[in-house]
Amino acid sequence: SFCGATLAVMSRVYRPYDSDYADKCLEKAKVAYEYVMGTAMGNTGSDFYPAKPKYESDIVCLAMELYRATNDKTYLETAKQYAAFMASEKTFNHNYSLNYNNTEDLACYLMAMYDNNADAKAALQFFCDLYKPASGYFLNKKNGGWGILRFPANQAFVYALNEKVKGNTTTLNPYALASIEYIMGSNGKKFSYI
Repeated sequence: SFCGATLAVMSRVYRPYDSDYADKCLEKAKVAYEYVMGTAMGNTGSDFYPAKPKYESDIVCLAMELYRATNDKTYLETAKQYAAFMASEKTFNHNYSLNYNNTEDLACYLMAMYDNNADAKAALQFFCDLYKPASGYFLNKKNGGWGILRFPANQAFVYALNEKVKGNTTTLNPYALASIEYIMGSNGKKFSYI
């Protein structure tokens, strides 16, 4: 799903500069979509990575990015079909952050921004509220001994997306700023992690 979504984004972004390359990306994004939609769906884990909590969010991202690239409402309808989980997502604590295995935030953003979906807006706001820890910086994921900077960076990104959905594109979200400043050196160690 995410390979196809990425290819759809590439087709949209490259369209003004290289239409042949954009066409190739879109063609392969559609191949990915057909593969995903024609394959048994579900979750499996491995020895290292657990099963993905919600595969539906990846399908929503794929379908919405194809919709954005083509304006074909067939993709929007697919996204709506797989976005049903967002109605209960408003209270779902995935106890993590936006990352490779938890993509609900991105799916909610796409449905909120490009379909004006009320459940998606509420779920996206829920995630932003979830990311406001007592520390003032970022959600302290249990057993998060490595790769920890992806959490404040991804949470700052989700805050920025939520502000965009709300139509606030002129002021910086203070929590997003605090997270980025933490990464840049405003932390207990006075150390830039960049």
